[in-house]
Amino acid sequence: MTDPIAARQAAKAAERERLARADARRENQEPTGVSGFLQRKWRWLGVGGSEAVEAVLAMLTETVAVAGVPEADRAVLTRALEGDPHREDLLPAVRNGLNYLPSASVLGHMRNLWGTGVRWLNEAGLERCRLLCSTAPGLDLVSKRSHAVTGGPAFSLFATAATRGAVPIPNRFLDGLLAWAPLTVIDDLVDHGGLLAEDAPWKVRDEEESLYLRARLWPGKITDEEAGRLDWQSYLRRQSFLRGETLTRQEPDDVWDLLYDVVLDGDVAALDALDAILPRAQQIELRDLKSGALSGQWSPSMGEDRGLWRLMATLWKPRELVDAGRSPFYALVAVSRAYDLIKAGEMEAAARQAHSLTRGGSGRKIPAELMLEGCAIAAYAAAVQSERAESAAGRDRLLDSAEEYAEKAAEQGPVAERNLRLLRAWRGTRRNDRGPFSNPFLEIGLDPGADSWEERCREVFRQCEGDAKAQSALNLAEERIRGALRDEAGWDVFYRLPLDQSRYLMPSQVPRHLVPPVEALPRRTPVTSGNELEAIRARAAVELLDDFRTTAPRLDRHSSTQ
Repeated sequence: MTDPIAARQAAKAAERERLARADARRENQEPTGVSGFLQRKWRWLGVGGSEAVEAVLAMLTETVAVAGVPEADRAVLTRALEGDPHREDLLPAVRNGLNYLPSASVLGHMRNLWGTGVRWLNEAGLERCRLLCSTAPGLDLVSKRSHAVTGGPAFSLFATAATRGAVPIPNRFLDGLLAWAPLTVIDDLVDHGGLLAEDAPWKVRDEEESLYLRARLWPGKITDEEAGRLDWQSYLRRQSFLRGETLTRQEPDDVWDLLYDVVLDGDVAALDALDAILPRAQQIELRDLKSGALSGQWSPSMGEDRGLWRLMATLWKPRELVDAGRSPFYALVAVSRAYDLIKAGEMEAAARQAHSLTRGGSGRKIPAELMLEGCAIAAYAAAVQSERAESAAGRDRLLDSAEEYAEKAAEQGPVAERNLRLLRAWRGTRRNDRGPFSNPFLEIGLDPGADSWEERCREVFRQCEGDAKAQSALNLAEERIRGALRDEAGWDVFYRLPLDQSRYLMPSQVPRHLVPPVEALPRRTPVTSGNELEAIRARAAVELLDDFRTTAPRLDRHSSTQ
């Protein structure tokens, strides 16, 4: 419920003051100023007891003195003050006169009338008055008894404010209230779904509140400049992520930090943390992506999202042949796998994977540059395999294949053209006069020209301890690298893979999937204050004037006074 403390305190203070005055009169035996005869007159108009008469007289005194009251009504009120209240004319005159008082005064008089038992309202008005005078209106308003109580615009707003939005405002009153309702109450309605974007409350608020409410209800239409004015950090960080900018890390990590780690950096160690913080829809997408990595099967839309490729490739470690023709993503995975197999010395498997990149045909979605890389790998694998072939026919068949693939790859440019010249020169040299065709860097599992080759050679040597043949091959590879360092041509004496290293890189871009939508700006207002609630209560009290009876209820004029 809206903070009712201040409201309860105000009501209790008024009640304590009234009781204190009564106690003082009893203790000091002060006369009340209201004779028994006059009290009996007022009972005829539903006013029982001296306190009730005093409350009515105080109301009449203030009303008579206010400017604007019609003279006919003023005469009726004056006559009542002089001790001769007219049963038929008084209540209409009171109703008319109260319309000229400030709303806070009307509320005060309504409280006094209610507290002293004066019931000059119809049945519906009495129930509304009971709620307005309650010290805990929020609790009363959500009770079954009061669930169906309705009233005018101000009373409806009071019911909403007192229940912190749990009781909605009827649509017929909404437009008229949006201009003056406290922002805290509007936020209550937003929180409870009682106010939607189509209601456009920002149209009738000042510029600052208008922007705030648009961010709360229509966040997708906020600009970066407007978000900056609001200092809306979650929105600004989302925009920075979508632009691919480096984010300043939060403490603790927020969703944008974790998305950057997992999606853009491929840090799978942060997957669980990301899963826990994502909204439900994106959480489901992330889990679908993870489960797809078990078999390398994803939905077409996910496979087409280049921003997910790095994460997909990190999670998926294919052990079997990858069909490069399925999509550009599979082609990129296939060329990387073929190259890794080359460095692992698995030439047959590398050749099979490379062939999947070189096959054309309708429906095969292999980028041209990756097809050329596949041809270069296939040429290298065939040439290296030819050295192991036992028959001359087998060697020639492999070398013919290698030259054919190298010619196709030569369409790429100077690197592939040099590879083709090296292959032809090597093939044209007598078998007994030519050295190994392989690139020694690839033989020891490194990218050609890698600076760490000496350290790698020592590592491989330790791994091959006891295998004289492997250690001999390693020594030969190391000798060839040192020879190339002394040669003016440098690394150009070796067949080069990849043709272009950048083609093997997974794209680093923002994904379409996994990115949460813009969330509404969180509430920034406190709960409705006691003063705000009192102001609404006062306007609602004025609406009670429409519920005045035309004739007062009768009390037994001959009973003893209270």
